Amino acid sequence: MPSNLNLKDTQAFPYKARISWKYVSDRFLPSSKESARMMQMDRLIQAAVATDSSAKWGCTVTGGQRMEWVFYTLDDAAFVSRVQAALAQTGPYPIEFSSRKQADVSAEVPNTEQTRLTPKRCLE
Repeated sequence: MPSNLNLKDTQAFPYKARISWKYVSDRFLPSSKESARMMQMDRLIQAAVATDSSAKWGCTVTGGQRMEWVFYTLDDAAFVSRVQAALAQTGPYPIEFSSRKQADVSAEVPNTEQTRLTPKRCLE
């Protein structure tokens, strides 16, 4: 996956797709067993998406009893199909998919080629 994206890159990928995994824990983070399974799934998703350039990873957020992966993609239905196929051999996983077409922010943000989005993992 790329180390960063610029806003112009995200405009080339009109859909923002999210994969959500809700978990129950007495702590802020998922259990170590569930976390290991999430990381296994993460590796499979990243490998599936890396096979072509139809999607780019934006971030992975953990918080509120949920881990969420965010991708920018050319075709949301094809993205979901590719991810489901990659996960079929080791699943099922307790995940939900959602996506939406992105708004064009180029008129609101100057220098879209220079404004960077750095893919990251974060806790909220």
